[in-house]
Amino acid sequence: MKHTTILSVLKHATIHISRTDAEILLATILKKPREWIMSHPDSSASFVNRQVMKRMVKRRKKGLPLAYLTGKKAFYGRDFLVTKDTLIPRPETEQYVPLVQSICTPEAIIVDVGTGTGCIPITLEREQIGSAHIGIDISAAALTIATKNATRLSANVLFLQGNLLEPLAMHAASTDHLIITANLPYLTKEEILAEPTIAHEPRLALDGGANGVALYEHLLMQVKQYKERSSVRIDVIMEINPHQVQNMQALCKRIISTGRISIHQDLPKKDRFVMLTVA
Repeated sequence: MKHTTILSVLKHATIHISRTDAEILLATILKKPREWIMSHPDSSASFVNRQVMKRMVKRRKKGLPLAYLTGKKAFYGRDFLVTKDTLIPRPETEQYVPLVQSICTPEAIIVDVGTGTGCIPITLEREQIGSAHIGIDISAAALTIATKNATRLSANVLFLQGNLLEPLAMHAASTDHLIITANLPYLTKEEILAEPTIAHEPRLALDGGANGVALYEHLLMQVKQYKERSSVRIDVIMEINPHQVQNMQALCKRIISTGRISIHQDLPKKDRFVMLTVA
């Protein structure tokens, strides 16, 4: 069967999708680095590879995220497996790493709520930030992917299934400092419908209720209850939509009035994180 060159495959694909996307997809199919694809334009692509490429291009053209087609997404310099059961890691979420590092004490236990791919606790463990790491998610399918990512990246993270902090009481070790990271669903139904680029991602990982902060309200109630039976210092870092800052500040003050609130920005200088410290 006659073969077609990589260059001709890419030219045909770029009629429908971007050149960058085409190179990434073809690299995934051929199991080669993207740099190899770019530097070997005259190499051949088999009939089978061309057919697979056509199917991928068609799905990409319809809006399926690139990460779901390639099965992976880079986060803080490491590749994480992703599936339709997990939210795709975002660049802005990487700011959790220096933010947690700035407040972390040697004995701190870090608990990531709504862990998805496990990218936050795995990255923090690999960067040696914190003494122990736990990831919690209500989705068993997401936890399967998170566990695979931890194994692939040789990260020592305990993954637990449950609703927000509920599994923590039985598993958290004794510590004087607990850091809770939470990138929970914070979009309203209207915002989800208005943003076609996220249409293929799991609704469970996006829908934050009528006001976008319903799950954060539930989490803060759990934090309050946890604090009432413990003298541990708790830092809760919550990723939000920038326009939710005032709502989140009011929510924190209403539920835990003694907490100290601070707002932190992502790299594009948008208000992205609300930190609540309960000493």
